[in-house]
Amino acid sequence: MDNKVTKQKNNDLLDLVKFIMSFLIVAIHTKLFGEYLYPWLRLAVPIFFMISSYLFFCKINSCETNREKFQALKKFVIRNMILYAFWFVVLLPFNNILRGWFDGGFFKGILNIALNVVIGSTFVASWFISALILGTIIVFFASKKVNIKVLFGITLVIQILVAIRSSHMYPFTDVSSLQGVLSAVGKYERIMNSPVLSFPAGLFWIVSGKMFADGKFKLAKKPTIIILAVSLPLLLTEWIIAKINSGVYNSDVFIFLIPCVLMIFNLLMMAKPVKVKYSREMRKMSTIIYASHGTAAICVEKLYELIFGTSFSIIVFLTVCAICIGGSLLILKLEKYKYLKWLKYSH
Repeated sequence: MDNKVTKQKNNDLLDLVKFIMSFLIVAIHTKLFGEYLYPWLRLAVPIFFMISSYLFFCKINSCETNREKFQALKKFVIRNMILYAFWFVVLLPFNNILRGWFDGGFFKGILNIALNVVIGSTFVASWFISALILGTIIVFFASKKVNIKVLFGITLVIQILVAIRSSHMYPFTDVSSLQGVLSAVGKYERIMNSPVLSFPAGLFWIVSGKMFADGKFKLAKKPTIIILAVSLPLLLTEWIIAKINSGVYNSDVFIFLIPCVLMIFNLLMMAKPVKVKYSREMRKMSTIIYASHGTAAICVEKLYELIFGTSFSIIVFLTVCAICIGGSLLILKLEKYKYLKWLKYSH
């Protein structure tokens, strides 16, 4: 069967996966069931990166000239910048109160916002959009100069370093000779923000998505399943070790996410073409849910604490899901009206 046709038909499956992953993201930020859903919830963001990268570079590969490729990149960047700007403006009143951007003065607030837009986060989880834009630009141009397999190796090292920063800094705290490592990390983060929630955390997944789009990642189904079956318990073991040593259960990045996510994505690529009803709507809703859920979660949690003196994660999760789903359906309905077509920029 023609590979390009398969990819197009399997977009429905990817839309469904994105929709499901968006609720895993909600679960993360509502602390659903505490540590009991970890480390599995951390599969969601890498899969989001890979799907976005894969679809973008499939589009690039369908372009016949460099001009068309640059136009596709420009369109991709502008679309995501507009998406970011839409939700930044919509959520600004809430986030200004929650984060106190202008507590130190107007100009300091503007500088803080500008820095966080590029290499950090303004509204909850917004770092993903910035990281996707910047990371895709970097990979697009770097892949023109560097072989994709070499780029894969370079970003793999970066990803491992990001995982160490996220989950495995405990070996460095008790060894005096390694204090320089902590100092260097601190200096980097004062300027560039944490790499865990910035573009370095997305580079490997973006390169990997491109490799799948280019047909450079080839592994049969049986070894894929074997590697995944081995990697999943290793990921759990890594999480347990990190939790015991760091005292933190919800770290963002782990080393064994790498084989787990790659094998899961490979299985998705090998899946038979499927037609999923309402896949287009699911794709739009997953974006709206991702962008809006974080601020909704904070507001809902604070509201429940104000009213009841406490909040339960399952209730917060269900409430936020209801708000985001209801809001998504409302947006999809209202954007069909002539004077509300601008709502399409929400997704």
